[in-house]
Amino acid sequence: MTAVIRFTPILGTSGDSPFCYLLQIDECTLLLDCGWTENFNVADLASLEPLIPQIDAVLVSHPDILHLGALPYVVGKLGLKAPVYATFPAYKMGQMFLYDAVDARKRSEDFTTFSLDDVDTAFDRFIQLRYSQHMRLPGKGAGITITPFAAGHMVGGAIWRIAYETELVYYAVSYNHKRERHLNDTVLKTLPRPTVMITNLAKSRQTAPSKRDTELYDIIVKTLRANGNVLMPVDAAGRSLELLMSLESYWQTQKLGTYKIVFMHSVSYHTIEFAKAQIEWMSDSILKTFETTRENPFMFRNIALCHSLEELDRIPGPKVVLTTSPSMDYGFSRELFLRWAEDSKNTVLITSNNSANSLSEHLLTKPRAVKLEVRYKVPLEGADLRAYLEQQRETREREREKEREQERERAQSDVEMKAEPDMLQVPSMEESDSEDEDEEYQDAAPKRFTRGRFKMFAFPEKKVQWDAYGEVLREEEVSFWRSEYKKAIGETVPANVVAVEEQSSKQEPEDAAMPMKAVTEERRVTVNCSIEFIDMQGLSDDRSIRKIVSHIQPRKLILIHGSEDAAASFKTMARNVFFPKPGESVDMTADSHIHKVKVSDPLYSSLDFVDVDNFEIAYLTATTVLPSQEDNDVTPVADTFRTGTVAKSLPVLDMIKADLMVTDEPDDLAHAHDSVMLGDVKLSDFKEFLTLKGFKAEFLASGGLVVNDLVVLKKVGREVSLEGALSMDYYRIRDLLYQQFIIL
Repeated sequence: MTAVIRFTPILGTSGDSPFCYLLQIDECTLLLDCGWTENFNVADLASLEPLIPQIDAVLVSHPDILHLGALPYVVGKLGLKAPVYATFPAYKMGQMFLYDAVDARKRSEDFTTFSLDDVDTAFDRFIQLRYSQHMRLPGKGAGITITPFAAGHMVGGAIWRIAYETELVYYAVSYNHKRERHLNDTVLKTLPRPTVMITNLAKSRQTAPSKRDTELYDIIVKTLRANGNVLMPVDAAGRSLELLMSLESYWQTQKLGTYKIVFMHSVSYHTIEFAKAQIEWMSDSILKTFETTRENPFMFRNIALCHSLEELDRIPGPKVVLTTSPSMDYGFSRELFLRWAEDSKNTVLITSNNSANSLSEHLLTKPRAVKLEVRYKVPLEGADLRAYLEQQRETREREREKEREQERERAQSDVEMKAEPDMLQVPSMEESDSEDEDEEYQDAAPKRFTRGRFKMFAFPEKKVQWDAYGEVLREEEVSFWRSEYKKAIGETVPANVVAVEEQSSKQEPEDAAMPMKAVTEERRVTVNCSIEFIDMQGLSDDRSIRKIVSHIQPRKLILIHGSEDAAASFKTMARNVFFPKPGESVDMTADSHIHKVKVSDPLYSSLDFVDVDNFEIAYLTATTVLPSQEDNDVTPVADTFRTGTVAKSLPVLDMIKADLMVTDEPDDLAHAHDSVMLGDVKLSDFKEFLTLKGFKAEFLASGGLVVNDLVVLKKVGREVSLEGALSMDYYRIRDLLYQQFIIL
């Protein structure tokens, strides 16, 4: 008997597509990431929509659009109710990504795919975890434990380990094996061997970090000293943090305070504030520096934060602008490109791969000119404005009519309450006398205050209206405080002006907000500026991924993102290697002979367990007590082990009785067994261990390890052989070798 494991890609099998996959473990269905492209095309999610009711939990690996961009739409529009699991930084930075995306879209077009309220609704479903924190899933996921581990690449990025019984699944995408300024490298290499590993092939053009940084700085400084500007399209709250730290460090070292670095998008201030609070999730070097100096590395001295083009225009001189979006299909990066593209002194420095249809990828072909769709908003005029105002007037009239209807219903309910007799209380003789006295006061009170059974003072309760921002102010209050404010700042407010303001405030608020409409036009842009590319994605390349996979040695491997030619080089690294297409379901059920049994209390108490990874293992010798046929009406017990069918009553393992043991050996020898050695030893690590113990160890050209010129250790597969002359050194080395294993 074993768990049924099935993997189905929804999106994300090609190199530039988002991440979105289904993983089914028995009756539980997990959604691994819920990414989208920056175009937010609803048609991309057509295959996911009918599967929404089946999803029991969502695991998010990274906070960018490619990994969680579809969550607001899936939760707000498609009705996903499942909990979403992610790390705390992924939760916070994911909000920054989506807030900026919605704001950037709404600045230039009528974006209605999802709203900021949908973003908040989606993130209300998040359950935040720490690295290495085990979480047991409820409901259909009972028995499944999920654990996030550091992936690198982005702050809070996670590799998910999904454990169920003896099955171990790794969901490891978008990780980085190299340590960076603000992040440690991934811990994937240190994890035990899994049953199934799901990983992606990178589209990375990685070079040595020192050479890469030098090229980056040279391009930027050369442009600035030529009195030009540098445009760097970056993400909102992911890889941009590494770039900001790199530039800040270089600016301080080279004393380049004459030139300004600008980080610009709608939530840039909040992004940096959240980064300041997430030091514990970052690299060891940052933690050590913070503990020593108590200086936060995100307290930038040379970086200005801007939220609009107007704020950017107030910064004089040549500048480096890091702004969204990296694809340059929308946002400030597209607007600045339209401004700066025709000036040969400027440079567009692209630092990441993007969709093949994006503007940034097209610019890497070094075109002389590009034809772009320019989207912007203009105030309504003429017939459009009249139609808009008429629509607004009708909407307000409907709302008022609805309020009047509700008021009439409330008044009617009050009348019915007054006419309804009191069935719950019968007054005594004394109470009736006091009520007669109260009626004298009731007759003197206005009729509108005598409503209801219980008497109170004649005080009309004023109904207070509230909205999302608090109590609604009356128009006269607004006019009063407006005039008081103008007096306080020294402006004279003539009486006739105040009267006009009060009169205008009582009119319909038709011009409270300037109505706008989205306009699209085609524009041909001559590209005279320099176009450069430096890979700052922070992803492992294909060569590094192959090394990691060969080290982990998963039994089954699923490859996503990339080409079939690239996947062919992984064929020898696992027993089964799969490269599925969208919608193609891959059955990963292990072909193993594992069965469920019960262990009797006396046998369990006699076992000596040892910890191996996340399991407790013991060696036992027992007898099987089969359930009776009456207790097991599913299938005969003899067929239970052969077919794997679960019986209602499980077989019981119990201690072997002395009269059933057929042996002439004493009891202690009868229960003895051959030693079982668990674990694996790397000769390179064992060489360092022997050196620390005072032995002289060196490798032969053939791969063997020679110790003290007397003993040779060789490893074939997972077996280690020990050869040499019998001596004290031989036995000491053998004992040290045994210490590297867990022996049962």
